[in-house]
Amino acid sequence: MRGEASLFVMVMLLAFAIGIATIISVWFGGVIDRTTDSTTNKTSATISCASGAVSIDQVYVLNSTTARAVVRNKGFLSLNVVSAQMFNTTGNNFSASGIPVTLQKGEIRSIDFVTNFASCPASFSKLLVSTNCGGVEAAYEGSPRCL
Repeated sequence: MRGEASLFVMVMLLAFAIGIATIISVWFGGVIDRTTDSTTNKTSATISCASGAVSIDQVYVLNSTTARAVVRNKGFLSLNVVSAQMFNTTGNNFSASGIPVTLQKGEIRSIDFVTNFASCPASFSKLLVSTNCGGVEAAYEGSPRCL
């Protein structure tokens, strides 16, 4: 009787171990699948954005409250400008109106800003433009044209 009881306990322990191993392998397989999908999506996005490029051709300060940036898509894919920030020398920033802006490859577009520049070009600090492709961005720190 004692031998049968210990055999029963061993069979139950073995069944329990197999059940736990099955649960862990199913869970771990799901984690691997999700990680693989996420990595594949990020890799595809990075590769497709590798041919993207944007530049700021010129900045115009039209008057003390209005400025305009001329942005060019120099890459080989369509981009969305998702952020455009202009800064004055006192640290204030001014967001562009009409964002996001779609730029087809080779396209040049104007982006307008409502600003507060005491004088031109002395009050202008810089302009930063970011796109939907991480790392595809541009900065302009030269002197704007004052009109």
